Order: sequence, then C-alpha cells, then structure tokens
Amino acid sequence: MRDVAKVSSHQTAKMFVAVVVVMAIASAVFLMTVLDETPPGGDTTTIEGDTYTQHPPITLRNNTEFANQAAEEGWNGDGTSSNPYLIESFWIRSDAECLDISDTTVHFVVRNCFLSSTPELSADCAAISIYNSSNAHLESCIVHSNDDGMQFFLSRQCTVHNCTIEALSVGVNATESHDLRLESSEIRNCTFGATIIGSPGVSLSHNWICHNEWGVLAQFSDSCRLWNNTISENQEGVDLQILCANWSIRNNIVLNNTGVGIRLGEQTGNISLLCNRLGWNEMSNAIDDGLDNKWDDGVNRGNYWSDYDSSGVYLVPGSAGSVDHYPFLLEESNDTTVLAAWLHSLKADKQ
Repeated sequence: MRDVAKVSSHQTAKMFVAVVVVMAIASAVFLMTVLDETPPGGDTTTIEGDTYTQHPPITLRNNTEFANQAAEEGWNGDGTSSNPYLIESFWIRSDAECLDISDTTVHFVVRNCFLSSTPELSADCAAISIYNSSNAHLESCIVHSNDDGMQFFLSRQCTVHNCTIEALSVGVNATESHDLRLESSEIRNCTFGATIIGSPGVSLSHNWICHNEWGVLAQFSDSCRLWNNTISENQEGVDLQILCANWSIRNNIVLNNTGVGIRLGEQTGNISLLCNRLGWNEMSNAIDDGLDNKWDDGVNRGNYWSDYDSSGVYLVPGSAGSVDHYPFLLEESNDTTVLAAWLHSLKADKQ
C-alpha cells in the first residue's frame, strides 16, 4: 500500500515552481485584461455603488508596526479578538504588493478594498501577500494582478470571503499554510484559480472558479474540503496531483471543462467524493489513478454523471479501477432545470 507522506519545504516549492513556469508563458494573454476595471485618478472613486479612498501600498512587518499604523490611521475594530483592526474601502494600486503583511498574530479584517498590482512579469509577487501570519480575514475585495492575486505562505487560520480575483498567474495560493478558508468568492481568468501546496486543512466552499487554465490544483496537502463550488469552463477542473489524502469533495458542480473534470493522481488516497455534478467535460468527467478513493457513501448515494448509461454501476476511468456503486444520470436538460436551480442557489449563498 502506498504511503501518503510529508515532504520538505524545498520539495514543495520546487514542484510548484516547475508547474507555474510552464503555464505562465501560456497565460500572457491575460496581462492587459486584468487592468480593465482600474479606477480613474483622484482621491476617491465610486465603482458600482462602492466608494474607495486612494491609499498607498500597506506594508506591516510585525504586531507593533500594525498597532502603530492602526493608531495613526484609525483602523480600530472590529477585527476581534478582541476588537483589533479594520482596514476598509481603500483603493490601492502598486507595481508590487498592494498589501504585504508578515509575522503578525493580531486579528484584522480587510474589507471592501480595490487592489490592483502591476508588477513586471519576473517580479514574483502578489497583490495581497500574507506571510507567517494568522487571523487575517479578507472580505468583499476586488483584486487584479499581473502576477498572483493572493498569496498565503506559512500562515494559519486565514479567511477569504466574497472576493473577486483575476490574476495572470495564481488567483489564491496557499503554500505551507494551515486551515485557510476560501469561500463565496469568484476566481476567473487566471492560470491557476486556486492552488493548495503543502497546506493541510484548507476549505474551499461556495466559490465560482471559472475561465482559468486550472480550476483547483493541489499537491502535498491532507484533510482538505472542497464543497459546494462551481468549477466550470476551465481547462482542467480539479487536479489533485501528488500526496493528497483524506479530502472530502462534495456537492460541487464541475461542468464544461476542456480537459478532465476531477483528476486524482497516482499518489492520492482516501479521497471521498459524493453528490458532485460531473458533466460534459471534454477529455473525461473524472480520472482516478489513486488508491482507496471512494465515489459513493456505501449505502445509496454516489455522484451525477453526464455519461452514465443509467444501468448498473459507474466505472470511473483511471488505473485505480474505482467504482461509483450508486450513480445518478446528469441529463443535458438539467442545464436549464435542475442545474439552473442549483446554480442559482449557490449564487444566492455567495451573496
């Protein structure tokens, strides 16, 4: 039986960089499009009813710097515990990071901000960078970047909620970060929508991850949850590549991707997949090359498949020889009936 093992930081970074370099070249067409909604000049601007105040990039290196700048600018609660910092309604443009926070443990909220980062292609930076920090909550922000949108590295218990992210490279990246929550957000027009690298306990729920090259890509990450997301019209939908185990993948809509809807690589194990809608993905709705992955609950519920022939079990393509023992047919007519209602309910939950 293959072993799902831990790997070093060096191995993690090396693998991820190799993948990113290959795909970044192919994604250069996005370079100009991410800037289309940049606000006009002036101290304030209003976009779709939201008013933003121009602010220079924010760099904070520890709790003391955070407290000092918060006192100067009036960033007082409610970020809790108890009542730390709220950064709200800023428009920040930068040729590097717009928000760069490291080595902090204070609770803070960044809400309703418009962040536009335009670095050189080789700059290797993110519009929002959270390093070795915890308790960050990013809510209702719009992020445009010529590199990465949001980068969490060596961080813990951070949340991204109801944000819209477009980026040349990665929309949201968690590297060696624990218990990140990405929820009710829209990630589009990226090379990678969301990447989870060496990061256990990550939860993605109620997101719209569409029109990227990869929707969700993961490596070296255990005990993550992928629930109630719409992952559509990417090239690859969900791709668990190396040493991912004990995931729960449930109630997702994975439609119309040009490659594979859900791909489980050779070194994945004990992945539970239930009640997902898998339809009309051009290469295959799913491929399972892993070990002991389960495609039903063992009782009466499996997944919905557009290519199910309505009789017997569903044989999941791939070397694992996996079987959905309780499959359901996902019919094309459901695009305008059942699926339309499902998509509408997810959109309502996002708002």
